[in-house]
Amino acid sequence: MRCGRCSRRPRSPPDRDRAPGTAAAPAALQQEAAKTRCLVHPHIVRFIDLDRDDDLYFLILEWLEGRSLADILDSPDARSIDREAALRIVRQVGEALDYAHRCGIVHADVKP
Repeated sequence: MRCGRCSRRPRSPPDRDRAPGTAAAPAALQQEAAKTRCLVHPHIVRFIDLDRDDDLYFLILEWLEGRSLADILDSPDARSIDREAALRIVRQVGEALDYAHRCGIVHADVKP
């Protein structure tokens, strides 16, 4: 299967034993970065690089202008989102998750 910039075969969910703060955490972050690098979809933020500063590892992601979905949903006017806009948001999230799943990536922490 061809997904984005990499050839991918479906994989199992990420290893839950590689929790932050453990010795295996940098390897887990590198593994997640390698998987994310392959995703190219209009509703998924693009991965740019993985870097570190001493013991601090971090991802560099595409900068997106505008408000986050969390900001929109937490705003006082969130209840005024019409049905069509809500369906468009749900459709875009679903399309992104479907694409990731077809690329063998299971997203275990979906949030706005």
